[in-house]
Amino acid sequence: MHSTLDLNYTFVRKAVEGTVEMRIIEAGPVDFHGKIVARASSFPCDIMLHDSEHAGMLTAGEGAILQTARRVISVSVDETLLLTVAAATGGVCTVEFTPKRGCYDEERIACGDYKMMLKVTWSIVCW
Repeated sequence: MHSTLDLNYTFVRKAVEGTVEMRIIEAGPVDFHGKIVARASSFPCDIMLHDSEHAGMLTAGEGAILQTARRVISVSVDETLLLTVAAATGGVCTVEFTPKRGCYDEERIACGDYKMMLKVTWSIVCW
């Protein structure tokens, strides 16, 4: 059995960690089918948080929170974090978050049959 791994990395100056939380507020189907991708504004590579084509459907846990394989993204305090939700039922929504030390941002979106709340909690890595 062979596997292929694509590995991309970059040095992040003045880094903050963004812990991503996604909560389903309203949905047609109970489970999420689609893709959830993160990226930093200056780094050209997407970071796949979830892809139901490969990982299966994403079931909301307690409090309707989606449990993704990855939740923490590092970005420079001088950049923005872009989160893109693409529902399999149609609809793509991208939200831009600006890092803030020791704070959080929330944004409500409608994407396909889903109404979701995206939350990013910021913590300092180095300054």
